[in-house]
Amino acid sequence: MEDYVTAEETMVAAAALPSVKRKVTDSNQFNFKVLTFSEKDRCSIFLLLAKSYIKNKKSKECKTVITQAISQFAGTSEEVHVMLTNALISVEAGDIKKAMSILKAVKSDSPYFVESRKMLADIHL
Repeated sequence: MEDYVTAEETMVAAAALPSVKRKVTDSNQFNFKVLTFSEKDRCSIFLLLAKSYIKNKKSKECKTVITQAISQFAGTSEEVHVMLTNALISVEAGDIKKAMSILKAVKSDSPYFVESRKMLADIHL
């Protein structure tokens, strides 16, 4: 059985870590040892938290996390990953038009282009 409540609790704790909330460029600025995460790992934590919120029917919290992810990862290599997750969450929330709009915005030179088209095809089916 899937336990989304425990997943949510775990992701909330992970998202609360200082180096996840914001990118740490100098770990020497802290008086304690700071775990550092790659941009991809930070993004994954945000997106897993958003997915756990939507699975637990917490759409307000999910929107907040996705909005944070969009602003934090805009212009990075993870931007399209955030877009795809946002589309997936839109489908789960029942907003098919929004999901299709997001997926159609993925550019053909993106490494996620094929995945976005597969997701579009799944929506149409």
